[in-house]
Amino acid sequence: DLGSEKVLENLSDLERLSINGINDQTFGNGFRSLSKLTYLNFHPCSITRIDNTTFDVFKKIQLTELILNCKIRYVEPGALNPFQSIERLDISKNFNVRISYLLQLLNGLMDRIVTSIDFSHNFRTIPAADVLLASQFAMIGAVCVKEVDLTRNQIISIQSGGINLMKHKNCLEKLILKENSIWGDRSLAIEMVKLVNLRWLDISNQATIHVKTNAYKNKTCLRRLDMTDTNYSSDRLTFAFQLPRNLQYIDASYLGVKDSGLVIEAIVEKLEVK
Repeated sequence: DLGSEKVLENLSDLERLSINGINDQTFGNGFRSLSKLTYLNFHPCSITRIDNTTFDVFKKIQLTELILNCKIRYVEPGALNPFQSIERLDISKNFNVRISYLLQLLNGLMDRIVTSIDFSHNFRTIPAADVLLASQFAMIGAVCVKEVDLTRNQIISIQSGGINLMKHKNCLEKLILKENSIWGDRSLAIEMVKLVNLRWLDISNQATIHVKTNAYKNKTCLRRLDMTDTNYSSDRLTFAFQLPRNLQYIDASYLGVKDSGLVIEAIVEKLEVK
């Protein structure tokens, strides 16, 4: 077991703990004595599985920040349930697990108030991709979370309907989806207005589309969308949708629009929506 009582019983006043190099060992009862622990960081580590009993020894500890930069491949939905006071959750850089699979962990934090969830840079298997179903994307809203980071997870599609299913959608203030390969879904864009307290949205640097234009028939180049307020237009497409009323910052640069042959190259700061 990791964390024998003899080693940890004299560390009851410890508030921050970083551990590296561990694998799928069982957490010993010694961790129960760390009654003042608020910060727990596993980086780097070789943990490959997190089941519903993995963190049982932490049930009575008021942990507020958990970092797991490991090699997770297998998870169970209730694995995070012992963390009743978690405020910041970082499960990033686990290169062998799809975010669509990892999101089920939020079942263990259902209805909790959380400041930030970082699920970035997880799935790096090449060649491969990930698709988020509406029910999976909706798990973000199962928790009352202010900030969510899903950067660089090889997501190619997010099914529309997920925002409608979010129980705590009004809690979300910052959403980062940059550096994936998402083709813009018009239905999903229209749903964004329901994130009424969203202030920051970054969906930039998705896979770009190369198209042949009338002006350069023999050349392939990026086609640009001009953005004015909430209207996006070009010689081929006009697409207007309402943005969340409290949005202050949006980065949609290099965002491909599905079935349009267009790429948005635009960034708006301090956005004012009337």
